[in-house]
Amino acid sequence: IVRGFSPRTIPMPRGTLTMPKQTGGGTANYYGEQVAVVPSTQATGTLSLSAKKLMALTVISNELLNDASPEADAFVRDDLTRVMANREDLAFLRGDGTASTPKGFRNHANSANVVAATQAGGSATLTEVATDLNKALGGLQDNDVPVDDRCAWISHPRTFRYLSQLRDGTGPFVYKDELASGKLLGYRIGWTTQIPKNLGGGTNESELHFVQMGEVLLGDTKMTEVSFHPDATYDDSGTVRSGLSRDESAIRAVARHDLQVRHDFAVFILSTLKWGA
Repeated sequence: IVRGFSPRTIPMPRGTLTMPKQTGGGTANYYGEQVAVVPSTQATGTLSLSAKKLMALTVISNELLNDASPEADAFVRDDLTRVMANREDLAFLRGDGTASTPKGFRNHANSANVVAATQAGGSATLTEVATDLNKALGGLQDNDVPVDDRCAWISHPRTFRYLSQLRDGTGPFVYKDELASGKLLGYRIGWTTQIPKNLGGGTNESELHFVQMGEVLLGDTKMTEVSFHPDATYDDSGTVRSGLSRDESAIRAVARHDLQVRHDFAVFILSTLKWGA
C-alpha cells in the first residue's frame, strides 16, 4: 500500500545514502532607507538512509514440484512476494527502526501530529468524524506541508468500512460514493491490515494515517528478488536441515530498502480510533 501511493523512490546501489535537509529557515523583514539588513542563516541537517534486508524462505517438497502442475512453484512464489509486501508495509507504517528494521510513519511523525480521536459515546458521530478528519488536514497545513494530490490516507479495513456506511442522520451516506472512487475528502485512500485494530487497553483501537507522500523517501538497494535453490541446506529455527537428504528445495525472497520522511509534520496519525469497533 505504501509503494502504491508513490513515495519518492531513490536508487541506493551502495546500500546507504546521506542527504542534506533544511531544519530551519531564514528570515525576511521590511527595512527603512539606509537601515542595515540583519543577516539570517538557514539551519541544515542530514537525512540518512541505510538499507535494511527483508527475507522470506519457503521449503517445498521436490515431489510436489515434480508431480504437481507448473503452477505449484508459481503459487509459492506469489505467496512469498505477498508476505514480503505485507511485512514491508508493516515496517513502513509502524516500524520502530530497531533490530535492523526501517522506521515507519508512526514513529517518524512529530508527537504534536499524533492526536487521539474524538469519541464521547459508544460510536463516533458524523460531527466527531468530520472534526477528526479536519484535524488531519490541519496537522499538515498548519506546519507548511503542502496538502495536494500527493497526500494519502491509510487505514485498517474496519475504518474504511465504517466511513463507507456513515450516514447523515438517517439520510444518505456521506462518504460512500467518494470512497468507492478511492478517495476521502479529495485525497487518495487505501486500507491494509498492517495497521492493527487491536491497539489500546481495550484491544479495539486502530489508527488512521494521513501522509504527504512527496515528503517520503524510499531508498531501494534491491527490489524483491525471488530465487530457487534445489536441494538446499537451510536453518529451521536453529536446526540445520539438508534438502538433499530430505528431497526438498528452497525458494527465497530478498529485498533491501529503507524509508525516511523529510519533514516530521508531513505525517499525521489519528490514534485511539474505535470507528467500527
